[in-house]
Amino acid sequence: MKTLLTSACAGLSCLFLCGSLALAQAPAITLTPDQMYKEYQTDPMFLDKYKGKTVQVTGVVSQAFANSPGNNVVWVKTSTSSGPTANQVRCLVPDAQRASVVSLRPDMPAKVTGVFTGFSVT
Repeated sequence: MKTLLTSACAGLSCLFLCGSLALAQAPAITLTPDQMYKEYQTDPMFLDKYKGKTVQVTGVVSQAFANSPGNNVVWVKTSTSSGPTANQVRCLVPDAQRASVVSLRPDMPAKVTGVFTGFSVT
């Protein structure tokens, strides 16, 4: 299983694990992508509960790419994932871990840790 630290993340269609390595020093809150997505849908305090906190998501890679410096992305599936990015956790990975992103393949298990910063709907 690949283990990555995120530097910034956004998206889980879109949810959203995001973060900064400098901020990711506290013990991580461990969640599956499904737990994260379910809480997002049912808990109105979801954003306040996790924003600024270190979160670790363990799941299965949907896709990973490192197209250019600063654009290293890992998408982690939920059980309700549809399409290439819908209902998935998107994590932006720092350039220092670009080689790890390039080595990921669809359906590989991965553990991503970062600071939750929010979400976007794409």
